[in-house]
Amino acid sequence: MAQHTTGMTTHPDLAVMRERLERRASSGSAIALAGRVLLAGLHAAIPPWVVHFSAGAPFITVNNLIVGATVALIGFCAALAPDRMLHLAWVVAPLGVWLVISPWVVTATHGARPASSGTTAGSAR
Repeated sequence: MAQHTTGMTTHPDLAVMRERLERRASSGSAIALAGRVLLAGLHAAIPPWVVHFSAGAPFITVNNLIVGATVALIGFCAALAPDRMLHLAWVVAPLGVWLVISPWVVTATHGARPASSGTTAGSAR
């Protein structure tokens, strides 16, 4: 009795689909997108020291450094070897969502107050 396999490994066009995917991943627009991901990661990692909010919010600083360095590393590797990094590129989307919500999550978790502009309504004399 013969066994019936239903996986993609037996698909007759598997080699053609794989070749098309590798060609698209190695295109100029894919490499340019990887460069933008690299710049986004650097943009997330560097500002705590440029804007000087590292002293007032150390947990956000560490968070931005780790997530920004991770995103930059994924972008760098995707620019160097786009065919190998294609399956890892999806990680950038959840990291981006985390970068958006992390100021509220991290400050609420560690009991810190969110950074303010230094002025309050009752401080004028």
